[in-house]
This record gives sequence, C-alpha cells and structure tokens, in this order.
Amino acid sequence: MRRAIAGPMIECANATGSRRIRFLPDSGADRAARNLEPREGLIVNEQARRFLPVRLFSIGLAALSAVGCASHKPLASATITQAERALDEAQEAGAAISAPAEFKIAQDKLKAAQAAMAKGNHEGAIRSAEQAAIDAEYARARAANQHANTTADEMGRYIKALREEIERLPQ
Repeated sequence: MRRAIAGPMIECANATGSRRIRFLPDSGADRAARNLEPREGLIVNEQARRFLPVRLFSIGLAALSAVGCASHKPLASATITQAERALDEAQEAGAAISAPAEFKIAQDKLKAAQAAMAKGNHEGAIRSAEQAAIDAEYARARAANQHANTTADEMGRYIKALREEIERLPQ
C-alpha cells in the first residue's frame, strides 16, 4: 500500500540505478497547512524495501546451513568414539565369547562408520556408529544375561548339593 506524501522532495539515482527519494524536512507551518504529521528526513528505497525480507531470509538460511554442515564432522567423530567405547565395554563383559554374532555385527557396523567417515559421508558415519553402539550394548547385555544365568544355575547346583548334604546328616 503506497501513501502519497506531499512536500518537498529530491529524486536521485545511485550507482546501481535504483531510485531513491528523499523527503526534505519542511517547516511545521507548511505541514500544518497540509494536515501532515511532522517528519524529519526520510529516505525511501522502494526496491530495497521490497526485497529486504527475501534478503534476510536468505542470509538466515545460509547461516543455518553453514552451521549445520560444519557441525557434522565433530558429531560424527564423537559418535564413532562412543561406539568404540561401547564395543570395548562389550568385549570386557565377555560379549565376544558369550554373544559372538551380536558382537560381530557391532564390529562390522563400526567399521562401516569409520569407512563412511573416511569418505566424508558424515551422516552415514553417524548413523552406522549409532547402530554399532546399540548393537554393542545389546551384545554386552546378552553376555551379562548369560553370565547371570550361569551364576544362577551354579547357585542352584550348590543349593541342591547342600540339601542333599542336610538329608544325609543324622537327626
């Protein structure tokens, strides 16, 4: 919506050819006679004003893209390190022996994450490293579960042996 403004003005063109209109301040008496609000100098560049939202959006989008792309490599490295740590913990828990299939899957996914990182595919590296960490945790849990079952079975045998011993005692 354009509003006609009456009063003294100067029209000039700058180096890019855009039209600038500068409304000059005039006396309060002239403004009062024309029923206009008092104004100081006002510079209007219609073309720049029209494209300002587009320019701001473009600058914001470029800044977000730069921040997003720049943050993938450190995130991928951290995720791979976390997956390596999870694999080490699984190996310490005995997953290589107790749950070899799950442990092998986790190792393969970690190798895939490292290969993707070397190729520069940071998103693929993050995804594979997260899967490797989850699989390593699953292998560790399976190993811990198997260890707990073995311990429970052993305790059951001890209890059975103690009961037999009690039954043999004279009463």
